Amino acid sequence: MQMAATTKANTYRVYLNDENAGTMGAICQATELSQSELLTKLVVAGLQCVKANGYRITLPLRFSMTDTPLESESPPNRKRL
Repeated sequence: MQMAATTKANTYRVYLNDENAGTMGAICQATELSQSELLTKLVVAGLQCVKANGYRITLPLRFSMTDTPLESESPPNRKRL
């Protein structure tokens, strides 16, 4: 994800339990993404989904994966776990 030169990123704190932290570590290792990159991608995808759903949200959130990128996206760089 590239940010415009004039855009300042916001910083947020995320707390994960041991199980989820381990999962994040495994995904980061398999994909060669940093923790920050992975969390940014996950949060952005979730926020875009909520926005596309008229800002309605049902908790807990459920994600699904697709092999077809959105029309506005370039094909993702993927590494399988």
